[in-house]
Amino acid sequence: MVQPEPALVFHNAPLAVAVEIMREAARWSLERGEKMWELDRLTEAHLAQRCSPHEVFVGELAGESVVTALIHDRDPDIWPDDGTALIIHKLAVRRSHAGRGFANRMLDFAAEHTRSQGRKWLRLDTDATRPKLREFYERAGFTPVGFKSLGHLHLALYEKSL
Repeated sequence: MVQPEPALVFHNAPLAVAVEIMREAARWSLERGEKMWELDRLTEAHLAQRCSPHEVFVGELAGESVVTALIHDRDPDIWPDDGTALIIHKLAVRRSHAGRGFANRMLDFAAEHTRSQGRKWLRLDTDATRPKLREFYERAGFTPVGFKSLGHLHLALYEKSL
């Protein structure tokens, strides 16, 4: 008899837990020749300047944090602060749990969290030069709405109507 997988439970978490998962994902990406995030900026000190404790989320499986994301109420460098959306950043999955749908489950959680805050949109931005990542977000129901350049970054902008 196949045992059901334990439930994935989402909650706020210490930034240190999220940073550990993000750094693991960033190192894996670099090993594959794709730069996801600047490792020197994936620190508690740096991210604490950009987010509040209530914006840090993890998904736990049997007590192990396996997926993380930051869910912000504003990102003025990229999105208008119109009060209608939340923005998801730094979605990352532990490599030992990759391919099990946990990133999609975090996106679903983020959408539900956004709805619970009375917002109509969940937004994100991603590297415009990574077609597989863009396809992932499109399969998850996000619609491309434009592009934005910030310094050397060329970002594709997405949103999902809730």
